[in-house]
Amino acid sequence: MNKLQNVCRFCQTNLDGGLIWDTFYEKYSKNTEYTEEDILRKTEETSKDYGATKTNGRWQREIKILFRNGNGYTHKCPDCNNCHKYIRTTKTK
Repeated sequence: MNKLQNVCRFCQTNLDGGLIWDTFYEKYSKNTEYTEEDILRKTEETSKDYGATKTNGRWQREIKILFRNGNGYTHKCPDCNNCHKYIRTTKTK
């Protein structure tokens, strides 16, 4: 997986989703009862819950899979089902 482009190294699918802020702006814009001020306020509030701002915070398409023993995880491409990015962690007591 290339961190600069965030594409699957097997099928070359782009794993970046859109901006979180844009998603909620579009969602709230569809409600005709909201004013523009309401739409912006609700978008900011909801995006903040996801740790996102208007310019930062993107959805990711990767699927994170935890190992049963708790010593790591991997990421799986949703399109080709190949796993990559094996991360080993160790438990500390």
